[in-house]
Amino acid sequence: MSPVPLWPGDGEPFPFPNRQSLFYDPHTGEYVVHYVAGEASVEPVLVRFGTHSLVDPEVGFDLVPTASGYQYMYDVRNGLYAKQSIEKIRMLASADGTPRSSNPGWTTRTEAAKVPDAAAHIADSVNLEWRSSIPTQSIAPGTKMEGLVIDSTSLPGFTAMICSGHTQSKEYSADAVSYLPIDLRDQLARVFTTTWDAKTRIVIGPKFVKGTSQTEIAQNYLFGIKALIRTGKLDRDSTFTNGVVKLLSAQVDSGGLFFLDSNAFGSSENAAPGLETVIAHALQYAFK
Repeated sequence: MSPVPLWPGDGEPFPFPNRQSLFYDPHTGEYVVHYVAGEASVEPVLVRFGTHSLVDPEVGFDLVPTASGYQYMYDVRNGLYAKQSIEKIRMLASADGTPRSSNPGWTTRTEAAKVPDAAAHIADSVNLEWRSSIPTQSIAPGTKMEGLVIDSTSLPGFTAMICSGHTQSKEYSADAVSYLPIDLRDQLARVFTTTWDAKTRIVIGPKFVKGTSQTEIAQNYLFGIKALIRTGKLDRDSTFTNGVVKLLSAQVDSGGLFFLDSNAFGSSENAAPGLETVIAHALQYAFK
């Protein structure tokens, strides 16, 4: 639930070790900084920063080939019981993607990626971002937004879509905490990361330039499929999932000696409608 101890209901944190100065208040969705600035201080310093993780995104995705490459399409639903509206969506992708949204209340931008991708190495990657420019156009709990689109020449693979919520509390930034002791600044920097300050979902997106090794692509698909199995999105015992995992594992285990092409994955008719069919099409395009 939290990387730090919870803020006590009575607001008195002294049952915790004296060195513990950072807490999480689940009632307000805020991280609470509480420390004594000096021995002579009577009142401790108390400051709160709002988290952006109180969202519950469900992402639908699909892709189609185009004259120049592929078009990747997404719709994002926020769960009915989420405590925040989704106001920012990010995705790590190959650098040739051009994101857009059909919703006029959202703006798009790209920036060089600073964090390595856990699903696969991308030599030249960017963070694609959609952000709500009008508060009323954010994805409120129980609603869905369609029209997030990426046009790219890159081959499909699994990547992360990161959703952040809107907070009405004080926003964390390096400048906002510059006056705090360095150990507290370090603690805050660790909690205001993607792991704790957003919600991540696995999706298909523009991932690989043409000529990427089959082993690298196969490793990526194994990573993504196994992640979807763990979260219950895919049935590990389905004929499609079982067959694909065996083929991809054989390719990786062969050290690249086992060659796959789109025909190896059979017809998409072997896949169940929905997520399995989307993955089947992506595999056929990636190994074409």
